[in-house]
Amino acid sequence: MITILLNVLIAFAIFLLVMFAVVIVFAFVKTIKTKKEANKIINKTFNIDSSNPNDLANMIRKKIDEDL
Repeated sequence: MITILLNVLIAFAIFLLVMFAVVIVFAFVKTIKTKKEANKIINKTFNIDSSNPNDLANMIRKKIDEDL
């Protein structure tokens, strides 16, 4: 009886670890997608000129990168 209970607890612990890993991976992927989407929107909106480092769009991009 105790061995069955231990096996169930071990299986449940493994299940929880797998679920935590899935949530972490999902959050990581979502963050990367959001950063890419934000960069696309900034590029379309401000037509970034990368030769000018003082450009407003570059400052906005840096701020978004810091926030994300």
